Amino acid sequence: MLRVTIMFHILLFISVLLFNGGNQRDDADEVFVIDVLGQTERAMEQVHSYLMTIDTFQQMDFLSEATGIRSNYNQVVEFNADPFHVRQTVTEKLEKLDVFGATVYEAPVKHYRMSFDEKKGFSAEEPRRKTWMLYADEVAQDPLYSVEVQMKELQMLQLFHHYAESVTIDEFNGHYIIKLTNEWIQEEDLVDNLSSLVRNTDSSTDDLDLLEAYPDMGIQYFEATLFVNRDTFILEEGILSLYLYLDMIDQEILAKRVVEMKWSELNRSLQAQVPMEVIPHSRKAFQD
Repeated sequence: MLRVTIMFHILLFISVLLFNGGNQRDDADEVFVIDVLGQTERAMEQVHSYLMTIDTFQQMDFLSEATGIRSNYNQVVEFNADPFHVRQTVTEKLEKLDVFGATVYEAPVKHYRMSFDEKKGFSAEEPRRKTWMLYADEVAQDPLYSVEVQMKELQMLQLFHHYAESVTIDEFNGHYIIKLTNEWIQEEDLVDNLSSLVRNTDSSTDDLDLLEAYPDMGIQYFEATLFVNRDTFILEEGILSLYLYLDMIDQEILAKRVVEMKWSELNRSLQAQVPMEVIPHSRKAFQD
């Protein structure tokens, strides 16, 4: 399931632009974009192992309270199809801001590690106890779900491409650079579409409640950029920037989210293994 899911989202990141309805692109540009992304999609289908890093920056400014929250997430994912293995490391940093944007509170940095092996199953680190836990097979669906959720930024492109004003393609430093942009989207069905996306990705109810709590929402700006290797047509990097405006009776929020994803070590047989400390020191979770 997971090997299909991850590759599906990578291909989705490439393919959502293929039939984009942007209105500021000439016919020659359109043909070029479709040709490059078509070759990229075929090239990525041959990828069976990779190292992926995801850096996410998010800031929410509460205008009525003159405060804000800033968060940074770093995720490193090792994926190998044969033998099948996924290992993920997550670092999370959270700050509370004052009216001037200065940090008034900084939460302790959190680190998480998890590993899924088709033979040994799912294991996750308990940071406080500094030990590893082995989980039952049915619990192993959680890491699969978490990988799907962390990729939902890519699925958002499938929605946003309908509103695109501009799609451009340039060549620089051995890469094709494809950019999708738009400024200010205020559509009546936008919240409904985003809510549907959240439901389809099995995201948390908190995400859904947040969307439905802000009926007056507009996208001030979004930009998606793909960096494709000009020689191999391999997707090496993708960046999604999104600025949202949310309005309620007693609260106005400006939200900024930037997600940068990079793929490397493609088809190099990472040979990722379950951490050695898991075997002798871990204990099974949910034992009778």
